[in-house]
Amino acid sequence: RSVKSVLESGEKTASQLDDAHSITVSLERLHRLHGTSLLASASRLLKLGASTYATSCTIFHRYCHQVSLWNMDVWSIAMASTVLACKMEEDPRDIRHIILVFDRLYRRRRLVCVEAEVAAKILKSSQIATSELAKNKSLSEKEAILRQIKSMSPLGPV
Repeated sequence: RSVKSVLESGEKTASQLDDAHSITVSLERLHRLHGTSLLASASRLLKLGASTYATSCTIFHRYCHQVSLWNMDVWSIAMASTVLACKMEEDPRDIRHIILVFDRLYRRRRLVCVEAEVAAKILKSSQIATSELAKNKSLSEKEAILRQIKSMSPLGPV
C-alpha cells in the first residue's frame, strides 16, 4: 500500500502508533537492528542461502513498518520471518529445528551484558536493557551457566 492511500484512509501507521506510546526513534532502531542480527545468526546456524536471509529480512522489516513496536515481540517476528522465507524460497527446514535454533540463540544472548553507559552514548538514549545475570560474571562462569541450562527437547515441551 502506498503512503497516500494510508493517509487518505485515516489509518494510523506504525510510526504514528509508536509516537502515541512515546517510543523513541533510537529505541525503535535498536529493536529492528536486534531483529536483523537475530535473522543473520539464525540463517548462519540453519545454513540458509543468502536469498532466504534477504527474504526473511524483507518480511521482518515490512511487518515492523505495519505494526507498532509497542505491540510486537522481536523474537517471534524474527522466527516467523525465517519460517516464511524458507517456504517462499523453497529452502525447506523443519519448524522444530528453527525453534531449537532460536532457543539456542536466546540462551546465548541472555548472558550478554552491555555496559549501560557505553550503550547510552552510542545510541543517545537512556532506555538501555542490561542483563543483571551477566553483569558480575566472567566469561567462564557464563559458559558454565549455559552448559547447565537444558535446551528444549526436539519433541517440544513434554
